[in-house]
Amino acid sequence: MQTQTQTIIGSLYELGQCIGAGGGGEVFLATHTRLQKTVVIKRVKTEVRGKIDERGEANILKNLKHTYLPQVYDFFYENGEIYTVFDFIAGSDFKKLLDSGNKYKQQDVVKWGTQLAQALVYLHAQKPPIIHGDIKPANIMLAENGDVCLIDFNISMVMEGASAAIMGLSAGYSSPEHYRPLEFAAPVTIPKKPDPDATEILRENDTEATEILQDDDPDKTEVLREDDPNATEVIPPETPLITSSSTKKGFAADERSDIYSLGASLYHMLTGVKPAIATGNVKPLSAFNIELGESIVYIVEKCMASDPTKRFQSAEQVVKAFTDIHKLDSRWRRQSIRQIITTVTLTAILAGSALSGVYGYNLIGEEKVMRYNELVIAINQDIAAFDEAVELFPEKIEAYHAYALALYNRGEYEECIKAINEAMARFSAFTYEESDIKLIGDIYFIGGNCYFESEDYVNAAVYYEAAISNNCESPSLYLHYAISLARSNRADNAAELLDKIDRTDISALNLLRGEIEFARSNYEEAIEFFQTAINNTNDSDFKYRAYIISDTAFQRLSHLSNEHIALLREAIRELPDRLALKERLGDVLYKTGKTQNNADYYREAAELFEDLRTSGYITFNMSQNIGLLYMEAGDLQAAHDVFTEMLAIYPDDYRVPKQLTFLALQEQGNIANESRNYSQAVEWYNATLQLYNSRPPNAADDPEMLMLAGIIEDLRSGGWI
Repeated sequence: MQTQTQTIIGSLYELGQCIGAGGGGEVFLATHTRLQKTVVIKRVKTEVRGKIDERGEANILKNLKHTYLPQVYDFFYENGEIYTVFDFIAGSDFKKLLDSGNKYKQQDVVKWGTQLAQALVYLHAQKPPIIHGDIKPANIMLAENGDVCLIDFNISMVMEGASAAIMGLSAGYSSPEHYRPLEFAAPVTIPKKPDPDATEILRENDTEATEILQDDDPDKTEVLREDDPNATEVIPPETPLITSSSTKKGFAADERSDIYSLGASLYHMLTGVKPAIATGNVKPLSAFNIELGESIVYIVEKCMASDPTKRFQSAEQVVKAFTDIHKLDSRWRRQSIRQIITTVTLTAILAGSALSGVYGYNLIGEEKVMRYNELVIAINQDIAAFDEAVELFPEKIEAYHAYALALYNRGEYEECIKAINEAMARFSAFTYEESDIKLIGDIYFIGGNCYFESEDYVNAAVYYEAAISNNCESPSLYLHYAISLARSNRADNAAELLDKIDRTDISALNLLRGEIEFARSNYEEAIEFFQTAINNTNDSDFKYRAYIISDTAFQRLSHLSNEHIALLREAIRELPDRLALKERLGDVLYKTGKTQNNADYYREAAELFEDLRTSGYITFNMSQNIGLLYMEAGDLQAAHDVFTEMLAIYPDDYRVPKQLTFLALQEQGNIANESRNYSQAVEWYNATLQLYNSRPPNAADDPEMLMLAGIIEDLRSGGWI
């Protein structure tokens, strides 16, 4: 019987079937042999290799981490080929879905458009900016959880100066500048970062708000038309990347090229029709006989403006347009007015002949409102009340606000963000009064806080900006916004907001100045500002935040470990009820004891952790640290007891069996070779692997898992298992 030969590349990956091929290369399913995890590997085409900044590509790809982007595991070269290893996203790409005849509701497209624009905000905010360069339905995955994921980065471009070279074309989705040779094109430069608050969106009296190429436009461009018999070149759907024998030739592009491609992809989702080539006659979205709000039409058509200067000038502006969509649509506003007029007229006509019926209807309406209000109040304790409330009044905002706040207070940040995105997509079908807009602003503020707590500061800034745009009046909004900007490497933008902070609030000003210096890697200066902020406030919440960020700054300054310990001891004296500070001090004592081989620090850390445990304060990290302390002290049975106890509390967290695997390996390392038995370590490792591979697709890679996989492989090759 003949066995099929396995193809192993990169020493780790068993190559499977080819699942796609396009302008940038071939895509394969593969298995990570150590982690037994399904991944996706892209092999770059031969003619593209010379176009990619290989070292830059590797560094950039490995550092990308965003909710709506795949995790990149590896980037390597073998036998002259370039490979990129991505997370496998379970779901289907939109090309397959659209080719099957699907088209999608406005509510869904608004949600996905917002998510894709947020991914672009993240990519374009990198230093230097990353241009995806090939956004199209085939590169947008609809994941099983209903969210989208923007894939395929092997032809992504890093901006070099004012423009980048585009290496490929996707007819219908590539922007007009994709078809314009760099040597003949007018210079394309990145515009100065625009003020998002200055964006003009859907002004009813602005006849020049959007430029769309009409069929009867005598100035329309007629090049590369598939239906033009005189056309000299037709770009097929999958066009090979442009090659050059010597210099790096291509086409001029910047962030706005991605914005065009995003709009074209959304156009296809809404209509079910692939847009024409950008240099040809693109049928306006408004010309389709489908029910769409004029605001979504405006956003898509502005993204697809032929002239880059008339598009949204940044992905942030696209996100802002989506977050403002609920208050832009004059058609819905007029419909609401017509409904009011119709209701009043009918009431007047029926008043004389059916007074009792109208009275009965009003009574039912009042009862419905009372029931709705009861449900809104109940959501805080019983989130199941949300569904009934929304069924009664799908357009009213109070239930969405209460639901988002309840999820946030429970620490369910990911679920809260998902609920907010779905709510905002639903709001796009309605028009609201000023008081409602403020409540929508408050919902965005909650979303910003969710992203902030999740340490996704790029999206936190986007949501805080949306909160400002929607008239949120939270006194801490600008401080949160500025801190998010600072933490997403935009310290200069954060500094511009210092004037928005109350000048008499010395503590807030110094906290923000500290955040700005922290973002600039001036950690000692940052700590001084944080200390000033602490000394000028009696607000315990504010002090706590300042102590926490000071602790983070000290973590960057290992040579100041004693000062770090002194700060946390001071914090505990000032805020004795904040048990998390004790946990942080224990963590610093443990790490410092390990670095300095200081048994006193180990002992103090153990006492702190045990004190916290007996008081009922239990967190994963603290429990794990207790187990690790016992392992360091050589008390392996006590460590085993701690990790076993954690198994019952955190049955789905792979890190617990991971520590038990390390513990089993250490136990065997302490006995004679002839008596060693690694079966228990293998059992724990297999349990770890199963949980590790069931994590969400965008979960970060754990270096310890790779190290552990290497140890198990060494034991196997050495005949121990």
